[in-house]
Amino acid sequence: MPNGDTLHFLNSPASAQWRRIGARRRAGVLVPLFSVYSKESVGIGQFTDLAPLGKWAASAGLGILQLLPLNDVGSRFCPYDAESSFALDPMYLDLARLREVSLAPFKKAVARLAARFKIRPPAVDYRIKPAKLEWLWEIFQKNRPARRSGFWRYAAAQAFWLPDYACFKALKERFDGRSWEEWPADLRDRRPGPLRDFEKERAERVEFFQWLQWQSACQLGEAKRSLRARGVFLMGDLPFLVSRDSADVWARPGYFKLDLAAGAPPDEMFPGGQKWGMPPYRWEKISGERYGYLAQKLRTAGDFYDLFRIDHFVGFFRLWTIPVGEGDGVGFFDPPDEKLWEGQGRQILSAILESAPMLPCAEDLGMVPRCSAPVLREFSVPGMEVQRWARTEDEKLKEPGEYRPNSTAVISTHDTSPLVGWWESDCPEGERARFWSAFGLTGKPSSACTPALAEAALAHSSRSASVFSIQLLQDWFALGGPRQREFAARRVNVPGTVNDRNWTALMPCPLEELGRLGLHQKIKTILRQTGRL
Repeated sequence: MPNGDTLHFLNSPASAQWRRIGARRRAGVLVPLFSVYSKESVGIGQFTDLAPLGKWAASAGLGILQLLPLNDVGSRFCPYDAESSFALDPMYLDLARLREVSLAPFKKAVARLAARFKIRPPAVDYRIKPAKLEWLWEIFQKNRPARRSGFWRYAAAQAFWLPDYACFKALKERFDGRSWEEWPADLRDRRPGPLRDFEKERAERVEFFQWLQWQSACQLGEAKRSLRARGVFLMGDLPFLVSRDSADVWARPGYFKLDLAAGAPPDEMFPGGQKWGMPPYRWEKISGERYGYLAQKLRTAGDFYDLFRIDHFVGFFRLWTIPVGEGDGVGFFDPPDEKLWEGQGRQILSAILESAPMLPCAEDLGMVPRCSAPVLREFSVPGMEVQRWARTEDEKLKEPGEYRPNSTAVISTHDTSPLVGWWESDCPEGERARFWSAFGLTGKPSSACTPALAEAALAHSSRSASVFSIQLLQDWFALGGPRQREFAARRVNVPGTVNDRNWTALMPCPLEELGRLGLHQKIKTILRQTGRL
């Protein structure tokens, strides 16, 4: 990266965040935690699996480990439709490493649970969550935290959100999972007397949900420290929006426009647009309270992450909204006046940088307003350059040196087909020839995504001017042989669809065997040759 860009980063509004991690070119890997597991994992990847994953990343020269959101998704299992923008999902807890508990009476039961939910690629079995929570409840009942335990210190420190979240979870349970909008009016509207009565009646369950968050925070915090000791930064993903049926919306309905649903405007992929269902923020209310709600979210996440991805960053400028009850094709931008977009985005981004110790990275894809790129450049916040979409103004493929220095170069995202699937199924014939040449390959383009082609594509991205080059685990797996091929082609998610393949992609081997595949050596060679090691 040219020295001028480094100086700009260190003298920008994000200078404090850049100085914490160092303004230099880095490489990384994007991994959904549910996609990896160790031989000790019970049914699904666990917070403690991040330590061996970080060890492998360090051996490959990868300095950033990026995750998908880890927020509590309830029973929906979509990381971007969470029941809380603060709470972690307890399904990722390692039962063997819980704090301040005696596990001796439960060892056989946990072993039976692991046998019942033996991890079997290629897909995650999410039935592990309710089964694991049953045993966590049993463990909690036998190990209620003492008054001077770390749990109570944690609970006091998280008073902004934890009591509301725990009460919300207990209420969801009481009313068989129904939305808070369908609860009895006194509890739906948070009338103090009935709410106190309920919390007293269900005190043990409310405390249990708080205890789960303490255990989760301890394990994820320890994972972060383990990664930092190896020189690997942990990058989180903070969903821009939160589910309508969430503790956030129930506890603070004034911060949301409940007559509207967020979505995306019509484009080539979705001619009718998209309706996601989450309520837009009422920014005038949030800003009027000095962005306290946003600041608390960022401070909580800062306990776990060194960097974070801002999902749907362009929504800070304006958000496509649809009146509740209308179909996908009806909608408008909020705010409707384009003259207000840049000012709103600047104000929110400034509040983020004032509140967050973490470096923000923007997901600025889709229909991007003109004001976005200049603001990201001025603030030195990295946007995204997706290899298959990176074009110059005259629609030519960008050369690596033409990528924005304040960007993250990626080949695929969790919402696209990975390199193998894209090349073999989604890439038009004419495009194949253009990319084949851009990758420096000669002869007739191959219809198969061979390891040699994958290496050329990964080197092309790594060679870019982008400060970060972070690739989906599937795309690093494309360097491997036949055993790794099925996972390398597996999509994480297909937007606009609901099926049992989304959010279930599972690595074909446990983390203990990852080093034996030899991928880390191939990755290290690419990074050395492209100046990112």
